[in-house]
Amino acid sequence: KPILRMMTGLFQVNGDEHRRHRRLLMPAFHKSRIDGYQIEMARITEETLARYRVGETRDVHADMTELTLRVATKTLFGEEEGDRGIALARMMQEWLLTMFNPVMMLLRFDVPGTPYRRFLDLTHAIDRETEAIVRAKREAVQRNGEGDDMLSMLLAARDEDGSGFDEDDLIGHTGVI
Repeated sequence: KPILRMMTGLFQVNGDEHRRHRRLLMPAFHKSRIDGYQIEMARITEETLARYRVGETRDVHADMTELTLRVATKTLFGEEEGDRGIALARMMQEWLLTMFNPVMMLLRFDVPGTPYRRFLDLTHAIDRETEAIVRAKREAVQRNGEGDDMLSMLLAARDEDGSGFDEDDLIGHTGVI
């Protein structure tokens, strides 16, 4: 089940189901929402740059990776997730690298120490952590109302008939946004 949820997304559904998912996802990507994310992106970038000192040597790749993860977790999950969201994003990065490992693609044996086992372990870990984040966000939205992050938007999204994303769709879309 975790692998199926990780593979949920617009690329994995067709026809009416694709149109329904796209319709439910669109509000999170509306221009006004994207413009709102810009303010937070600039703030996070300014915080990162404020740590720079004249004459010091920096690992710019590491700094940009952290900046990207902080921006992604803020826009995807909101302020509350902090380190938890960054840890999840790092696991997703490793998951993608593992998924495209040629050895893993050729030798799909569930044996300890193999890239495929690492892929499965990461898939289960990401699924559990994403499920916990979705659960916590759902509770926060019920207590405080809709937030301005994408996950809050996905939780609030409703079709004409009042239906929204089920748990599997939420977890899958959260992992691929």
